[in-house]
Amino acid sequence: MTEETPPGRRPAPPASAETIAKARRLVETTELKQVEICRLVGLAPPSLSRMIRREGWIRPHALARRRETVRGVRAKVDEALERVEPWLAGGGAELAEAERAAKTLASLVRTLRELARYDAEQAARDGGAADDDAPADLDALRDELARRLARLRAEAD
Repeated sequence: MTEETPPGRRPAPPASAETIAKARRLVETTELKQVEICRLVGLAPPSLSRMIRREGWIRPHALARRRETVRGVRAKVDEALERVEPWLAGGGAELAEAERAAKTLASLVRTLRELARYDAEQAARDGGAADDDAPADLDALRDELARRLARLRAEAD
């Protein structure tokens, strides 16, 4: 008896690889409710929920929201760069404003790095490539941002 099995009941046999593969396909490619998926593949709802959490399966609507989040963070990085560039070029922006923009930029780059790390972990688990919307090489992005800021600083001097 396991923690999840009520007293007096035997645990369900483990799901076959074919059942798990079918469940995953339905979870990740359809808008069917989990209860409907369970009926189709013969799993108990708690079992499917545990699989989804453990394996990191992502529903289609969640993936779309994630892509929008990455796009939004990238747009914020561009906005922060636009606020910092005039200050570095000697545009007379207030120091406090430039510092806030630089801190925002650093935070956004950290967020992109974490999203890229998560995507890489998901891709490794799935055996495929990371999400196309995630930066391919976050270190290269950071290096390019540093070069761009250094060039602007040099032009201001």
